Amino acid sequence: MHIPKGKELLLPAKKNKMLWGEAPDKSSILFGYKDSWAAKVCQKRDHARCTKLLKRQRAKHWALSKECALVRDLVVSTGLGPGILNCQTEYDTVVVSAFRERYWLETDTFHLPFGEMTITPDDVKQITDLEVEGQSVFEGFNNNIAWTDLYALLEETLGWGKDETEMEFKLAGGYDPKQPHKLKNPLKKLMLKNLRKEFKGTFKREKAGEVIDEIKAKRTTTTYLFYSLGTVFFPDNSGNRVNIHYLQLLKNLDNIKNYPWATATLAYLLDSLRKASRVGDTELPGMLRF
Repeated sequence: MHIPKGKELLLPAKKNKMLWGEAPDKSSILFGYKDSWAAKVCQKRDHARCTKLLKRQRAKHWALSKECALVRDLVVSTGLGPGILNCQTEYDTVVVSAFRERYWLETDTFHLPFGEMTITPDDVKQITDLEVEGQSVFEGFNNNIAWTDLYALLEETLGWGKDETEMEFKLAGGYDPKQPHKLKNPLKKLMLKNLRKEFKGTFKREKAGEVIDEIKAKRTTTTYLFYSLGTVFFPDNSGNRVNIHYLQLLKNLDNIKNYPWATATLAYLLDSLRKASRVGDTELPGMLRF
């Protein structure tokens, strides 16, 4: 959200010292109102002078229909297939921004003219066809794995050696092979476009004579799901990158269906809305198709 500066654009302060747009009967509950985008918007004489800016993940969709039958079957068996297909759609950024302005982190609800609303786990289940009950997704999740353990994780799940993995971490950090003298710190992330480029198109490759055995199919499936976690379920604002630590959740393809992905996706989105509702934050990660 960008709000032009200038005192002439602001409404004068109220005599009772309350903020414009503040609900008198809820000020003690919605204590964060003064730091919200809603307060800034209500303070302007002309709301049309406010420009909505939303920054988020913009990676391309990876079409499952272009993968071989073995990969498609493996994806479906994990239970994530319907959620991915149902949520690979565009969304209305104006509507999303309007809901963001009306979100209150104190109550995790949208405050609308007719009352309060929120997103429930059942809403997510009905839209995505994902489960709301099961083994906790992030129980035991380590978001700061040592580099040596990450090399082993990549080799186990994607079949990459240490050298290839190191290069991918460097590329995620902004390293340009054409300018090797400009050193960049590696990141514990992977470039989404590189993942898609290396693993996609098994149907076409199989038709051309390449043998897609069980190992290749599992690695492609893992990569496809990993890509989907970074673009559909838990997208962030890092650009075209995905958090490498999500691979922990995909080590055992047979266990993926036991996770309550609808609940985890909703929790991630609500946390993103809490942050995005604050003044100065122009980023809104999370699944926005609800």
